[in-house]
Amino acid sequence: MKRTSFTPPRHQPRIYVDLPVRVRFGWKSSEEIEGAIIDISEQGLCVRCHTPLRLGMEVEVVISTSPSDAKAYCVTWVRNSASTPQAFDIGLELKVEG
Repeated sequence: MKRTSFTPPRHQPRIYVDLPVRVRFGWKSSEEIEGAIIDISEQGLCVRCHTPLRLGMEVEVVISTSPSDAKAYCVTWVRNSASTPQAFDIGLELKVEG
């Protein structure tokens, strides 16, 4: 798969982690995939999973160790993972409640 969007320049420091998550999407969050957060910043995170997601898609990320603290994100970029074959790195921007 080719890169579907350029990766925006990073303006904030990242914290690198390996934290298992579930990404929910679809009508009433009825679909779910497993992945791992690979880095996190103040405004978003990068999740590695084996399913690409559509740009602009709204998702809910549930951290396995804290299932009651799910947060909503928007997919801002998708690329092939450089370190994991047949996986994708997905940039997610935190949705701000307004």
